[in-house]
Amino acid sequence: MAHAVIGGLAECGAHAKATGIDSDGFPKGPVTVAFVNARPDANLVYPGATLLKRSSSREVFCGLYLSRSPAKTDIEFSTPDPVATVNRWYEARLGAGGWQECAEYLHLPEYGSETIRVFHRGDREAYSVDHFVPVYPSPPPGNLFTASYSVDPYTNLPPPWTGNCTLVSPVS
Repeated sequence: MAHAVIGGLAECGAHAKATGIDSDGFPKGPVTVAFVNARPDANLVYPGATLLKRSSSREVFCGLYLSRSPAKTDIEFSTPDPVATVNRWYEARLGAGGWQECAEYLHLPEYGSETIRVFHRGDREAYSVDHFVPVYPSPPPGNLFTASYSVDPYTNLPPPWTGNCTLVSPVS
């Protein structure tokens, strides 16, 4: 077991020291918040929506079992427009940018989500549009969404999801 941990630490060290840009224009080293926020797709907000919160996090790599969390930006917003209208807008905008929608929609009531639309582009980019049930004591009017853009870490390990983006919901 110690051998695996040492090997994992070596991989983490190699990742932290990596430099350069890959063939898609992404860093071969750690992905920063500044890099993610500078990407146009990280700033897609449905027209006329009320911005409620924007948060970003840097890439987190290493640790037990080489867990990887992508650098990402989340934009929480509300709109009086119907959910279907918002979803169609994101489908059109993302589709025009080369994004592919994954096959499944999720209903995760335990997380307050009504639907999560998941898109991917290439091996490292992911985008989701989550229509969720308000958890605020006094929720803002309209439908609530979180749009999330992320860039997976650069590594020689296999990507954390497959090209068909099959997601399994623990719905009973």
